[in-house]
Amino acid sequence: MSRQKSLTLVTGVLAILLLLVGCSAPGASPGSVVILVSKEQMAVIESLPADVVCITSAKNPIASLEGLQDDELASWVTSLTIPQKLMAAFGRQDTSIGLRMMGTLHEHADFVKNPQLRLFITHEPYAQDLISHGGVRIEFKTK
Repeated sequence: MSRQKSLTLVTGVLAILLLLVGCSAPGASPGSVVILVSKEQMAVIESLPADVVCITSAKNPIASLEGLQDDELASWVTSLTIPQKLMAAFGRQDTSIGLRMMGTLHEHADFVKNPQLRLFITHEPYAQDLISHGGVRIEFKTK
């Protein structure tokens, strides 16, 4: 094996290990990324049902919920007001109809096959479906 191929392989393995260990951000739990939010945004997040989780791409995680385009986010939740309320805290003024709903096993809910997908809002029982398709859990922490 050439030196270049060896370095590429080692780099790839290290990147995967860092994601698995959760070293993507200081204070992140294993298998998660941290997004720092304001106190006001955290108050909105904490007001959501306790089982609501946000998942982002493990390969290309978001750093903020601000500025996301329509094709970059989706949700599968019991109430359309959940993603609407969350995204409003980050500057989006959608009606509940403006937010894309899709099942977690839908082909476009796959972070590997659909690199445009950057954020998926769902309930805890469905998180593993997304994680097994290239997603990683988001942990919100106050700045």
